[in-house]
Amino acid sequence: MFGLEVAPFVMIRDPNQNEIELGVEKKNGKVYFSAGWEILQRFYKIHGGTWITVVYANRHLFLFEIRNMHGEELVYPQFNPPQRLLLHNQRASDYINSFIRYGY
Repeated sequence: MFGLEVAPFVMIRDPNQNEIELGVEKKNGKVYFSAGWEILQRFYKIHGGTWITVVYANRHLFLFEIRNMHGEELVYPQFNPPQRLLLHNQRASDYINSFIRYGY
């Protein structure tokens, strides 16, 4: 079994290119998001019964979509330029290789 290459801090990107930085912890060969979930929850107004699908893009970037308990996809906020919310202990330049287009 191979190990998933994941940086200690990653960006999670919605279909409208908004990005939020999350901390990552690795335990027993599994990856868990840690710091930053409260920012994600407030930014998207996530409530109980919400499903988040996360897709690995590269070691610095995950793509995601959010659906409610009825399977309807969230209407993501749209900004020009898209929002980029960082934790205080990282710099935007750390993600120079993370920029790929969203898509399935």
